[in-house]
Amino acid sequence: MKKKNLILMILPLLLFACDNVSSSSSSDGFLSSFTPISENISESESSIGNIDEKYEKLDENLFTRLQTEGINVSGTINWKFSGQLTDAQTGISYDGSEKIVVNKFMGQNSSLLNSQVRNVSTSDNEDPDESYSFKVFKNAEGKLTRLYLGADNLVHEVPYMHEEVDDDGYTETVETAYDYYFGNPFSKISYTDLKQNTNGSYSLNFGINNFGTSMLFFGQMFEYDMSSINLYFKDGNINVSVTTNRYAYENSSVYNWFEASFEVSIAEIKDLTKPQPFEHAEENIPLRTAFDELANSLTGGGKGFTYNYTEKNGNTVYAQDITRMTSNGYVSIHTLDSSKLPEGVAKYENGENYYFEYRNGNINKFGKSDSLFLPNYSSEYLSSDVFTKESENVYVAKNTVMARYISEQIFDKSHKNAIDGYNTVYSETCQGTDGLKIELKDGHISTITYNYVYFNKKIDGIVNITDINDTSLGYRFVTKNLGPIQSGYENFCGYYTTWEYGTDGDEDNRRYTLLVYGDGRYSFNGNEIKQGKLENDNFVIELDDGLSLSLKYCPAKTKLDLGYSSLSTRNYPVLYAQSTETRPSGTKAKHIVAFTLDESSEYNIDTGLSKGEE
Repeated sequence: MKKKNLILMILPLLLFACDNVSSSSSSDGFLSSFTPISENISESESSIGNIDEKYEKLDENLFTRLQTEGINVSGTINWKFSGQLTDAQTGISYDGSEKIVVNKFMGQNSSLLNSQVRNVSTSDNEDPDESYSFKVFKNAEGKLTRLYLGADNLVHEVPYMHEEVDDDGYTETVETAYDYYFGNPFSKISYTDLKQNTNGSYSLNFGINNFGTSMLFFGQMFEYDMSSINLYFKDGNINVSVTTNRYAYENSSVYNWFEASFEVSIAEIKDLTKPQPFEHAEENIPLRTAFDELANSLTGGGKGFTYNYTEKNGNTVYAQDITRMTSNGYVSIHTLDSSKLPEGVAKYENGENYYFEYRNGNINKFGKSDSLFLPNYSSEYLSSDVFTKESENVYVAKNTVMARYISEQIFDKSHKNAIDGYNTVYSETCQGTDGLKIELKDGHISTITYNYVYFNKKIDGIVNITDINDTSLGYRFVTKNLGPIQSGYENFCGYYTTWEYGTDGDEDNRRYTLLVYGDGRYSFNGNEIKQGKLENDNFVIELDDGLSLSLKYCPAKTKLDLGYSSLSTRNYPVLYAQSTETRPSGTKAKHIVAFTLDESSEYNIDTGLSKGEE
């Protein structure tokens, strides 16, 4: 047995991972006497469980309060091993033991968890190897949620999700129950479940696993059953010790288990305060009017506006970009780097939205987009009440977190991931803005000032807004006329790639390419062009070795057998086929392919981008 990471996913993916809560107040309205974990978490190493110690009776009224009120829990969890582990690749032996320091508030319908995980070789003075931070709420359906105040000045409820595999082997994403990991552990047992020992301490004989799971949870899940749970009450202090059963670690001869000790106290609050919208600010009406002007310029054939970016690292100009935006899309031009040609998203003459960028010496579209990714200045997305009027015509975001939410709405796609701090690839090295300021001139938005950290570089940026209701993208977005597509071939034409799945032996992992034309002609692996045929809504082709494949069009989210132990779900359309080959030896080999449309497909994705008015 070993720990498993608890995959808690949040939808949508706008997470700033900086849900830090101060001891006094936070951006989302939390206020209590509970002091969250600081950078260096203090640990509790109490000497509980001394056989010679005499403990006091835990009054049933106090127990009821532990069940029904909020509690503070702090302590240390030790993950222990009976011997050295050996790295399978290097053969090096090491001690896998870990020390986890936790500090939690556990309410009836809300929880705050902070933890730091250190390997035995990592000193307390070093940064933790892992850390976790959760501030969560229980919704009306009993599910685990995150609440946040958005740039629209509305409170949003976002569910935490996790993956489960059903009896048929299907993997599905489901909402996570609050109580299992975050629920008050005392609410899961009754007073009669406690057995008092001769020294006055208590053993927990019933509900032991439910109690221990939420008590031990520190940001990772595990499959350990509890061995013992004991409660100690003396001088008004409540301590809890938890020990799990021992299990062989990854089928080795080394056993592993958890031992933990906690201090528990009744909190001054029953639950965390939920985020609350900011009050309406009449003095921000001019800002609202200016927002509406920009919002209207991006709708109904509007002529948009232009962002002129200047970013500096100290006194050095870091970037100078121009982003032109209209109701038909946006174009970003990098003026300091001539090697970077225009990029963006635009609506083409066929009514479809496409990404476009400079690739292979040409500016081409390379995939459809559900959105033009334009700034959202309408009241549906952005409220003027999330700003404070600093001085005449100057407005600043209420706080750091709000500045990042605002950035998500008002910047174009080419720039906002750095400014709002959300970057899935460089999340540890990209820190979003800690403040945002908007200045008006003559009733129009004139400048937006911001900053961010990128790979340890402090970047200061300013955007000058020009050409309001008078902007052109500067390019014509037109697609190539590649001729008519014959009926039945709409889902098959294009350039595809795949790896072969499900084949045994040395035939594994062959890479295939397939080009299908609108009239059903095709080439396989770049060889001669042949004529395919339609059979029962499938497209039938013949491989070079004579093997026939009957390709079925499968839309996104289709579950496919790729020769693994369970079915796989693809988030994009594929051409899928299975075929069985009898080899000269008499053995049968199963061929499975799932052709994916290449993002640079010449047939139905490539386009020309020419200069000229849109």
